[in-house]
Amino acid sequence: MRKFLPGAVVVVAALTGLGGCTGTTETRLAAHAQPVTATEQITVDPFTDAGEPDPDLDVVEKGEGNCWQSWVSITTADARRCGPLLTGAEHTSQEVHDPCYVHVRPGPDRAICIQNPTTGEATGFEVVEDTGPAPAETQRHRPWFLELADGRHCTLFPGADDPDSTEEDPTYGCGRNDYLYGMPDTTNRVWTIANRHGEAEERTEPGPRLDEAPIRTAWF
Repeated sequence: MRKFLPGAVVVVAALTGLGGCTGTTETRLAAHAQPVTATEQITVDPFTDAGEPDPDLDVVEKGEGNCWQSWVSITTADARRCGPLLTGAEHTSQEVHDPCYVHVRPGPDRAICIQNPTTGEATGFEVVEDTGPAPAETQRHRPWFLELADGRHCTLFPGADDPDSTEEDPTYGCGRNDYLYGMPDTTNRVWTIANRHGEAEERTEPGPRLDEAPIRTAWF
């Protein structure tokens, strides 16, 4: 496993910039055409050693914000869910970002939020209030963003750990009527995960078929 550093050079051609697809369409297609011999694991850390946003990130500043425990990334104590500091009626249209990563520094702490780690784009906040990470007993190692072997991108659903959920409830979304179920099977060098096309609400048998989708890259 390697640390997430947007400027790092990686082996797979498609994983430039933020470890993802910031090259030309031809480059991305060529990389996706290559067989996956081992799933790449990327640990997200959007800060430099000096505590500043990585210079290869395109950070859009949103000013001051509040942060609380992340709903999708519970792998690291740095992960948060953050939104801009709004008052009154503005709260009804508050835009929330998850996951965000908090860096403690002199003055206001800094949060950088990443929705899609393959784009090189991020949102930054100066943290006014931080209620802290998820409790240590709930933190576990799981990816919040997946790139499948065919290039599809899949994001973890908030509440994937809901105790009332069943194996018929999707855990990741990959686009319209395209879902993943459960967590990745990590027993082999190439991880796989159950994939089903069709409405998520379809629970009847035989229902849409479950296929095993190989995973090219997993972000934590």
